[in-house]
Amino acid sequence: FHSYEGYAYEQLTAPIRVMKLCGVKEAVITCAAGAINVDYKPGDKDKYKNNSCKKGENEIFDKYTTLWGLNSLEEVRKSKKAYLVEGASDAMSILDLGIENVVASIGGEWTEGQLKSLKSADMPLLCFIPDIDEQNVNVEGSIMGNGEKFTIRSAFRAMKLGFTVTVKAIPPSEDGSKVDAGDYFTDIKRWNKVKEEDFVIWYAGKYFNKSVSDSENSKAVKTVCRMLLDLHDDELCNFYFRQLKKKYKSTDVWEDAMRMALLTAQ
Repeated sequence: FHSYEGYAYEQLTAPIRVMKLCGVKEAVITCAAGAINVDYKPGDKDKYKNNSCKKGENEIFDKYTTLWGLNSLEEVRKSKKAYLVEGASDAMSILDLGIENVVASIGGEWTEGQLKSLKSADMPLLCFIPDIDEQNVNVEGSIMGNGEKFTIRSAFRAMKLGFTVTVKAIPPSEDGSKVDAGDYFTDIKRWNKVKEEDFVIWYAGKYFNKSVSDSENSKAVKTVCRMLLDLHDDELCNFYFRQLKKKYKSTDVWEDAMRMALLTAQ
């Protein structure tokens, strides 16, 4: 029986509850599933759609606080760093490369509860690896997919919690199709080839277009400056502001935008 047949999650999890009451401490749970794609062969990897469980709806499983990969927490603690991906299948593919400090959310965006779990594990550095999804133009004119949008919101949330954040960005496919981290990183050479970049610099690059004029970029610069102020950390804000001015070599534009952002924030 399944939730889509009308059963509540409390009913679906009843067998596990009963086993726990009986003293069972470990259980092996398997899944038999098929697909309608005639090109699939036995053993092919598939990815399942997120369930519809709402936050706080189930006392046993809450996808908004659950993490995949914390069983390898010791490796993560040793490295003082965690690679964050969107799903368990992506994490398993990266683990196969010998990269053991990888953790996955159960869904795209990382919640504050999930990030706090990592904070309690004493790992100061987080590296997000966004999936490459279908690109679309957002309200500020920047072109990006959902994976990148999830990373921006999650990384900003992480920085507010005190993490140092980087991004390991998969290059887009030639035909514009979706690329998951697990599908892209097929060998360690490809993994090593994709360099990490400081989140703020990467974030600015999603908005700032080097091929247009300073005036055309002013809206993008204002967006980045507002984000820096929202960190509520003057030292960190000034550090990134100097880095951005150095990288994009448009000092006047950045300083004017920051002055306007400061006036608006007051």
